[in-house]
Amino acid sequence: MAFEPPGKPFGNGISGAVDSAAPGSFGTDFNGFLRFPEIALEWEILKPMPQPKKRAARKLLSQHAWITLDGGFAARHCLVQDISESGAKITMDDDASQLPGVIRMAFARDARTGRSCQVVWRRGKSAGVRFL
Repeated sequence: MAFEPPGKPFGNGISGAVDSAAPGSFGTDFNGFLRFPEIALEWEILKPMPQPKKRAARKLLSQHAWITLDGGFAARHCLVQDISESGAKITMDDDASQLPGVIRMAFARDARTGRSCQVVWRRGKSAGVRFL
């Protein structure tokens, strides 16, 4: 003979009795499982979520470079910490908070080479640039 706890039928407890909780309220069904209120969902709510923006793969570089400001002739030294197709992280000898919004960065000291960059963040002696 199987063990039966007192006052509770053995097995899944299906007895045909349904909880008398009002529709739309929390209650239990005849199996003892929690029943949630009926929620009317419209199809407009079930739109797919936008894909997260993926950062371009970064490559550790640690290469010397030079930046010029506003088409100026004086080139400042910097170190390119990492680089990707879309931008780079640079470290300067001076405080990066003094950098203007747009600079030109080159791996040669010649200002005619290189790429225009937008400075997107500044933190201490480091800055992040996006290639324009």
